[in-house]
Amino acid sequence: MRAFHRFALALAMAGMAGAAIAGEAPQGRVLLQPPKVLTPSPITDRFAVTARFYSPTMETFFRYDNPDNPADFGTPFYVEDTLGLKDRLYQGTLDMMFRIDERHRIQAQFSQQNRTAIATLALDDPPLLFGNSVFDNGSVLHTEMQQRKLDVVYTYSILRRQRVEIGLGLGIHLLQFSGTLEEPAEFINEQLDTAGPAASLAADFSWRIFRRLSLNAQGQGLRAKIDDVRGDYFSWRANLQWRAARNMAIGLGYSGTYYEVKSTDPDFFAGYLWIYNRGPEAFVRVSF
Repeated sequence: MRAFHRFALALAMAGMAGAAIAGEAPQGRVLLQPPKVLTPSPITDRFAVTARFYSPTMETFFRYDNPDNPADFGTPFYVEDTLGLKDRLYQGTLDMMFRIDERHRIQAQFSQQNRTAIATLALDDPPLLFGNSVFDNGSVLHTEMQQRKLDVVYTYSILRRQRVEIGLGLGIHLLQFSGTLEEPAEFINEQLDTAGPAASLAADFSWRIFRRLSLNAQGQGLRAKIDDVRGDYFSWRANLQWRAARNMAIGLGYSGTYYEVKSTDPDFFAGYLWIYNRGPEAFVRVSF
């Protein structure tokens, strides 16, 4: 038995020596190393839901041409000044993020903005030409306006480290703009409802500055012309997040969205539309 024990010990020592000569550490040493710990951050999150409170200022410049004759231009005007629509909103939104594998991310967000107003056209203003209708100065107008937007953005992380991540990709945006301009006293009612998809180039950036604090930014942009429709779209967001708990973060940021559409296609929309929304936001982010 002593001879057998000596023989087994010799074989074990020879195996360890062979592994050392080959440049390999004994497998048993790996089990003694502590498991790798990932610091929770937007870079390591696999799924996240963000509830935002957003307070944007609204600027809308509009011209609605006669759809039966697009060469018959409407009156260009700022809707906040002329129609009395609110120039600041207070609203909440939800968005989600899914991480597929390590470098693929999909983000989705839906937003909706509704505004209504009753205003009187100034007596020293010229008549308002809007679509097929003419609204004289001094008219009392009832206005409703809605904007809806669904964003789905995919990005691939060209750089991903423990503290920094940079992604590039594409976005798909479904946009709807609708409204009603009515003069009840004269039984004049003009409606507009247009919608369409748009694509954009997308980029995002995350930097974990400290263990609990991170800086994040994202943006999408597009400029295109298709037949009789030319459009520009740009959306951006930047924020600071504080990781209050492993699965929850709170933060403050600033974001903006810009649209510009010029069209002579009466089947889509005949006229010119320029919208710029921007403002601060506060949010709570739950992630896993």
